[in-house]
Amino acid sequence: MKTTTTRRHHSPEFKSEALKLASQTSVPSAAKQLGLQESQLYNWRAAASRKASQSEREATLATENARLKRQLAEQAEELAILKGGSLLRTKPKVERYQFMFKHRDEFSLGRMVSVLGVSRSGYYGWLRSRDKSSPRSLARQERDERVSNAFQQSKGRDGSRRIQVAL
Repeated sequence: MKTTTTRRHHSPEFKSEALKLASQTSVPSAAKQLGLQESQLYNWRAAASRKASQSEREATLATENARLKRQLAEQAEELAILKGGSLLRTKPKVERYQFMFKHRDEFSLGRMVSVLGVSRSGYYGWLRSRDKSSPRSLARQERDERVSNAFQQSKGRDGSRRIQVAL
C-alpha cells in the first residue's frame, strides 16, 4: 500500500524570505536550514526573476504607451489648428496673431506658436499693442482713405500717377 503525502504549500512571504536567505548564503545551505529541496529554491528563484522581468516589461510598455498617447494628442491638436487656420503660414503675422487670439481657449499657445511659425513674445507684444494705433498707422489709414476716395471720384479711371497729382 502506498501512503500519500500531502504537498506543503508555502506562502509568498516564506518564499521571499527563503530566497533572501539563499542569496545571503548558498542555495544548498539555505535548503538544509529550511528543510526544503534545493530544486524548490532554484524554481522559486527562476519564477521570481520571470515575474520581475515581466513587471519591468509592463512598466516600460506603460511608459511608452503614455508617451505615444501624448504624442497622438499633440498631433491631433496640430491638425485641428491647421484645419482652422489653413494657409495662415503664408499670411501676415498680424492675421496669425488674430487667429491665435480668437482660438486661445481651444488650443495651447505653445502649439499654435510652433504650427503657425511665430514667436510667443511677438504674440504677446501684438496683444499689448493691438488696441493702440501708432501715429504711422493712423497716417497710413488716412492716406489710404484719401487715395480710395480719389479713385472712386474718378470712377476707377485714374491710375496712380493722376491720383498722386490730384492729392
